[in-house]
Amino acid sequence: LLATPFMRQILLGLMARAAELYPVTIGDLMVMGNHIHMFLVVQDPGVFDLFIRYFKTESAHAINALKGEAKGTIWEEGYDAPMVVTMASLIEKAIYIYTNPQRANLVRTIEEYPNISTWSLAKAGTKEELSTKRVRRLAVTALPKDKLPLGEILRFSREMDKRLKGKVELCLNPRACFEALNEDSELSFEEYRKQIIDGVREEEAALESKRQKEKKSVLGVLALKCQSIFRRHVPAKFGKRMICICSDITLRIDYLRRYRAFCQECYEVYCAWQAGDRSSPFPP
Repeated sequence: LLATPFMRQILLGLMARAAELYPVTIGDLMVMGNHIHMFLVVQDPGVFDLFIRYFKTESAHAINALKGEAKGTIWEEGYDAPMVVTMASLIEKAIYIYTNPQRANLVRTIEEYPNISTWSLAKAGTKEELSTKRVRRLAVTALPKDKLPLGEILRFSREMDKRLKGKVELCLNPRACFEALNEDSELSFEEYRKQIIDGVREEEAALESKRQKEKKSVLGVLALKCQSIFRRHVPAKFGKRMICICSDITLRIDYLRRYRAFCQECYEVYCAWQAGDRSSPFPP
């Protein structure tokens, strides 16, 4: 179901509404079966957590409604949101997210992946203005059963699509992160884009060679399109959350120093508010 037009409407519609309420720019995007990668550019850091909270809350309601469950845990608590500080780190992470499906042995190339991603935009160096459906809680109803053939999935998707009323605009712009960091880089956008495309191709070739040696195959497009959202998943990896991603050690140390000083300033203002002194704005 994840790869159907209806699920695409739900996820993109909720992202669009979240970005409308709490303005962020969505750059590169990759939706996997059990997690999502988003590159976000924010002008006001105060809205970032609200954007994530809205998307997680509303998508959890929608997925539980599809499963016919009143309540169920969809997302892990919290999220990892490091600041990407250097262009080299941005390129490295872009290659990483665009090779997630290949690394998971789902498809051989990113072009084969049927789920939501901004790869075609990143590859072309363009952005896309989408007009997607507004997703309201009561519009999403339960699937008739947990396993459906592709034809029934698509029929259900069309029926659900008719229930979604209203429009909301969404801009997906893989150029956004490059433009945010470009003041400190001599790299042109074409060079940036080429490094990402070449990096993805090199990683795909290495992964295919590894599969051949280990005599493994990929899950394939059809199996992904028919995969059930009732399938249980328990996270096996719990990495340490990062504050920033930075290829320059000196810059990373400076960033962490300023970040911790800012956190301390926030804490002091918070304590003053708790004591009744609200002369300073919170957060600073």
